[in-house]
Amino acid sequence: MPAERCSECAFDGSRWSDAQATQEVVQLPDLWARAISGVDASDLHRRPIGGMWSIAEYTDHVRESTFGMRFALDLALSGPGVDLVRAPRTTL
Repeated sequence: MPAERCSECAFDGSRWSDAQATQEVVQLPDLWARAISGVDASDLHRRPIGGMWSIAEYTDHVRESTFGMRFALDLALSGPGVDLVRAPRTTL
């Protein structure tokens, strides 16, 4: 299966092993919380330059991407009819 790449955030899946990715995904909530701890809300939503996402937009992109991966994994493991509840909401 080809590695995924995201032109928006420059993610390159070929730089990760399955084991590394699994370990990091488990830690994402704590890593994001620490990374933005103490950052003013106006700075979270400010785009540093035109065409570049804000911290909040990057965070939401990661949230949506990881939910999509969870969705695909749950379907692969359980088959059609999986109840995934609702996607987590961003609090930024």
